[in-house]
Amino acid sequence: MLSNSFSSRAWFVGGRGVLLALFFGMTFLWCDRSMGQAVHDFGAWFSVNTQGKFKNRDPESRLRWWFDGHLRYLDDSDGFNQSIFRPGIGYQLTPNTNLWVGYAWINELPASGNPVFDENRIWQQALWSKQVGKQKLFSRSRLEQRFVETGSDTGWRFRQFFKADRPLYEQSSVSLVAWNESFIDLNVTDFGQQGTFSQNRAFIGLGKKFGGPRKTKLEVGYLNQFLRSRGGDDRFNHILSMNWFSFLKNMLNPYQTPNAVGSGPPTVFGPRWIDWLFWGLALLPAASVYFTWFVAWLTLGHPPCSSLDDPKHISPAVSTVYLISGLFLLSLPVVAIVGPVVQLMAAGRSLAIRVTYATISFVVSVGTILLLRWDPYDVVYWYFD
Repeated sequence: MLSNSFSSRAWFVGGRGVLLALFFGMTFLWCDRSMGQAVHDFGAWFSVNTQGKFKNRDPESRLRWWFDGHLRYLDDSDGFNQSIFRPGIGYQLTPNTNLWVGYAWINELPASGNPVFDENRIWQQALWSKQVGKQKLFSRSRLEQRFVETGSDTGWRFRQFFKADRPLYEQSSVSLVAWNESFIDLNVTDFGQQGTFSQNRAFIGLGKKFGGPRKTKLEVGYLNQFLRSRGGDDRFNHILSMNWFSFLKNMLNPYQTPNAVGSGPPTVFGPRWIDWLFWGLALLPAASVYFTWFVAWLTLGHPPCSSLDDPKHISPAVSTVYLISGLFLLSLPVVAIVGPVVQLMAAGRSLAIRVTYATISFVVSVGTILLLRWDPYDVVYWYFD
């Protein structure tokens, strides 16, 4: 018994602990640096990422094509913030290493309120991945040349990305994912590059593998984006991130986590705890809003008033709870869709059980939405006012 307990703790420290350290270490590094004078915002980012061979029927072909597209939304930019279309071509040097070159077009509406502008980029990158036990490690080093229409200079920027991906348990098609990407401006430009560290992104979430003729994976989680400002307040964007990946089965896929050796085919959410997780996530948006209101009441000594008691400025405790509840609100549409779908696909259950659990998830999500719309005691009105 003692041996089993020790091995479980060692697995956590050596596996999931590495992932959590990667995320929280980088996030708290930037939070500690500028939390006192930072501007906070909420958003949602969506991406599609795919790769393939130019000669699919030739197993020896090393030529690759790449495409990723992004839609990004932020509250301070009144919705739309940025779109990215990024094609590229590559060459596979080794089973674990690819070299790439490509072009990117970016359309952006700044959160600062400045007019929308376009940016063109040329980029080069090296990808490396390696399986270490059950854990997949991945590195991407990217160099960019930026041409922004608000200036005449060419901006050179370096981006370093590290990722770790580990299955939640034996034979699982669900994995815990954490990654971090740092941005360094290599020169000063007339459109705003600072010639120093300028941005950091840290992500933690869950990944779900799917079958089919291509390797596909969905990753959903929380993304913390830190933006260093020149002459103003730094920014923290708290983002719900959803990323879809699709790759040919016979090519290098740095995003995919294979099953453990000898684990057999992947299984789909079997344990009962996943049902409670989805039901709890469906309830959390409304619960967190009312909890924010309750903490504000305790802090002020009276029920908070709309237009007078802003939850972002009452106290650090209230503002922290307010930020967390905002993330739960952003996740509600995702949970309302993903929860029932996952439970309908669950392996090892009868159709009646799958339909029952999926229906419960859907009803709980709809009930949460109706409660927020009913808004007893005008709590939601105060929260968004």
